[in-house]
Amino acid sequence: MEIDLYRQLGIKNRLSTQFLNSCDTPYACCGGWLSDVAGFYASKTYAIPWANPNAQFQDAGKTCASGASARSCSSIDTATQYPVTSITDQTISVRGNQATAISNIKNVLSQNKGVGFAFFLATTADWNAFFSFWSNQDESAVFNYDSYCGHTTDSGYGGHLVLLVGYNDDDPNNKYWIALNSWGSSSNRPNGLFRFKMDMNYDCYFKDGGSNYYSHYFNTLSIAWGSTEWETAYQNLLASPADLAILRSYRDNVLGRNVAGKEVSRLLYQNSQQALWVLLSNPELMDWAARLIQNNKGAVADAESFGEGVIADTDDVLAFLQAFARKSPPALRVLADSVRGQMIRKRANGEPFFGLDLK
Repeated sequence: MEIDLYRQLGIKNRLSTQFLNSCDTPYACCGGWLSDVAGFYASKTYAIPWANPNAQFQDAGKTCASGASARSCSSIDTATQYPVTSITDQTISVRGNQATAISNIKNVLSQNKGVGFAFFLATTADWNAFFSFWSNQDESAVFNYDSYCGHTTDSGYGGHLVLLVGYNDDDPNNKYWIALNSWGSSSNRPNGLFRFKMDMNYDCYFKDGGSNYYSHYFNTLSIAWGSTEWETAYQNLLASPADLAILRSYRDNVLGRNVAGKEVSRLLYQNSQQALWVLLSNPELMDWAARLIQNNKGAVADAESFGEGVIADTDDVLAFLQAFARKSPPALRVLADSVRGQMIRKRANGEPFFGLDLK
């Protein structure tokens, strides 16, 4: 989905996998198919950034036996979203002819789309071989799934889904697919990647209960994204991603220090979509807000690092909030007026406003 977001909209941002883990039913660590992923997002109608509060991955080390995610669904902030108009999984035909299978997979990759590769290994020994390959080989090694075709399942039977992101067929004797795993990185796999043989048996099967089942499945997603005007607003407001990091750090480490700050943070986040809409609808306010951010981002950074930062143009900030309130819908107008009123009172009393000295 991250690949497709960039392919279609030019937005390069990490998406939350914790959102799926915490909010899908049944528990996502118990496995599933790409169709389950598509069904989840079709139901939710949006994806969310990894950077949303509590949306970063927190289930490392969890298994199906854990029974539940480390993070509850309700605790993940979804105010910032990427709307999904539609999403379906599409099966890539790979049966019957190796050359056709390879061509069909390459065709999807050539569209700058990712390919989901689900594979099954029948036995504990087969999985131990893959685990050893992953743990002990580097990213130049090539795994051969054909060595495990035709095996009968034992208690170690299971499947896994990885993301196919590329291939190399320069050497006709060593053609391979490149896959991104979800098991993190290490010194021998700094990119979390592995290779596996391209000229493989795409009709490979395993045996279970007297029947044969295919070992390999290839799918992709077809996604239609909704409007992401808030991303355009961020691009206009902020000179660089580092500016957004400064603001988020202030939110987490300064506003998050007490109940009042947490409430302000919650209200700002709750109304962020409407606030960005107001800015997008009023270019003069957008330019004004961008200038204020550039002028005061140093003060915000100081408030976090040293406990206090100095806002030298407080009158300009207050004037902006007044103008912004006039253009806002009722709930957002009340919030803007409330923040402005608090700033006026704090300055009159010589008190800092959440770590900011108002000059």
